[in-house]
Amino acid sequence: MGQTALRGELLRLAVDPRFRVLGVFDGALHDALPVRLEAAGVAHRALVTGEGELQTVGPWLADPAPAQPEAGPDVDPDDLSDAALADTANRLAADMKAALERGDPKGGGVLPGEADWWPGRGGGDLRDRVEAMAALEARAPGSAVFWILPREVAPDALWSHLRRIRQVIVPANHVETGAATDARAPVLLRHADGDVLTELLSALSPPQVAQFLGPAAGLLFRAPSHPDAKGGVLWRVGASDAPAPPGPLTLDGAQMDRIAATHHAGSRERVGQYLRDVVPGCAALDRAALADRVRAYEEAGDRMGLETERGHMKWAYLMAVTEGGIDAPETWDALHETEASPDARIDDVLAALDGLWDGAEG
Repeated sequence: MGQTALRGELLRLAVDPRFRVLGVFDGALHDALPVRLEAAGVAHRALVTGEGELQTVGPWLADPAPAQPEAGPDVDPDDLSDAALADTANRLAADMKAALERGDPKGGGVLPGEADWWPGRGGGDLRDRVEAMAALEARAPGSAVFWILPREVAPDALWSHLRRIRQVIVPANHVETGAATDARAPVLLRHADGDVLTELLSALSPPQVAQFLGPAAGLLFRAPSHPDAKGGVLWRVGASDAPAPPGPLTLDGAQMDRIAATHHAGSRERVGQYLRDVVPGCAALDRAALADRVRAYEEAGDRMGLETERGHMKWAYLMAVTEGGIDAPETWDALHETEASPDARIDDVLAALDGLWDGAEG
């Protein structure tokens, strides 16, 4: 959802002489992200210092604008099709992984050094590279946030700003059990994840939005777990006129509660989408009816002692396919008969039911 609209807006902004468009990709949501950017001809720079696998799975800043070098031996300049680029990316990814496993922190020359921009290998023009970035985001919807900069702002200025906002200061008692109520603690922010960013922005004041945006004129990204009232998942954030406060971005307890509530709503959305995908009866429900059912399943799961999204997702499936029959004292006993948590035991309950169903079919 929203992929066509995202692609169209990125192409429009990329050729607007007032702006430049850069993407921040979440390496944890992509397989061998730097080699895929390289194969697409997109210059990129790691936001995590150091070398090796940690750098690979961290966030990366991608700039489609720089003129590209001539295609090297790994890319046929006469064949820049999606299939050819995918083949190149897959081959480079395998080479990089093998080099990392051998102890080469540069991944066989694929990973740039600290604070280096790494050019892409492909040809094509600016539109080709922007389309490649949009296609890469489409592989894992919500896995990139696109930053819109005034043309006069250099990409290196955004890189420095993104490095600064990777840490957010929060009340320590929200991340450490038993911490003093007035203590503060730094936490890492996954600002390249559209769902995470939506949860953060829902809690920020206008001055904090200005602080987060820094030199940017706006943001463009998808948040699959946070659709609007019409089901749209493409989010646009414009610049704030409020003065940005100095120092690091700092959240109070009420803001953390707001973020948690928004995250919870996103979790319900993911559970609902999972039910649509795997339970035929749920696919026919409208959004309101499915949301009501997810909440009812969640309340039953809470009574069973489930705490994780994974546990609630499997519980919702069981509730749907048994039409609520699984919500019984015998199930509670099965989830609590060992020292393992109910979230761990839910797999055993599901396996036991699968065995019963298989036996009935046989």
